[in-house]
Amino acid sequence: MNEIKLEIKNISKGFGEIYNREDILEDFDLKVMSAELLVLVGPSGCGKSTFVNLIAGFDKVDTGSIIMNGKEINKPGNDRMVVFQETALIPWQTTIDNITFGPLIRGEDKSTITKDAETLLEKVGLI
Repeated sequence: MNEIKLEIKNISKGFGEIYNREDILEDFDLKVMSAELLVLVGPSGCGKSTFVNLIAGFDKVDTGSIIMNGKEINKPGNDRMVVFQETALIPWQTTIDNITFGPLIRGEDKSTITKDAETLLEKVGLI
């Protein structure tokens, strides 16, 4: 069955205040069907990362909606994952918090993953 897995409906996203606002995505529509491959290609600054951040739920659209598997995306969820090109630590978090972030948003038990993270850090001599 060829069903819609991801539907982007008339999304717009910009940054800055009204007087110096930069629109990154404007009135953008897209449908991705099951088993379909989507590749984002373009020059630096064209909106690829902004688009990925919106799908991941790291940022909110200004207008429009993003629907994945029938559910509107408006925050990060355990049904999506982003693999960053560059090292992606959360600078204001501790090492343990950075390590356990992914498993926590997937709903794994905090005490178990914290214990596992501490064990791994001990093995590599970081605690």
